[in-house]
Amino acid sequence: MTPRENLIRAVKRNNPEYVPMYFCLCPSLKEEFKKRTGKTDYLEYYNMPIRYVGLKESNNPIDYTPYFEGLEEYSYIDEWGIGHKYGSIAHFTKFIHPMANFITPEQVLNFPVPDVLEDYRWEGMKEETLIYLIWYVKYADTKYDGRKAF
Repeated sequence: MTPRENLIRAVKRNNPEYVPMYFCLCPSLKEEFKKRTGKTDYLEYYNMPIRYVGLKESNNPIDYTPYFEGLEEYSYIDEWGIGHKYGSIAHFTKFIHPMANFITPEQVLNFPVPDVLEDYRWEGMKEETLIYLIWYVKYADTKYDGRKAF
């Protein structure tokens, strides 16, 4: 069974030969990986059959700072309005929840969310996914027969 066939069987819960793995390394572990192996692409090194494809950054970032008044100090706020406070170990952060002091359903319903459904955020997604599909087929010891991957 090729890695591609195994991945498809795993996704379909159809008894793959092994469980395909995928993980992300934090910056400090990427440096450690490079030091130990001399390589920079750990996904290829470990022959991971999955690649992450993400949305483009928002053209309309939301200012969530008013939601943190009176809350614990934070290091940064992510796209979804969650505050993060750096800790003392590697990349780990403590979450600071902007809704911690909410008391009504209206406050929750009025909390702004990112524009993830806007078309511009998805531009190029099909092409980027196709690039990874071609990469996977190339390195999966199988021929692409023109059918969809799943």
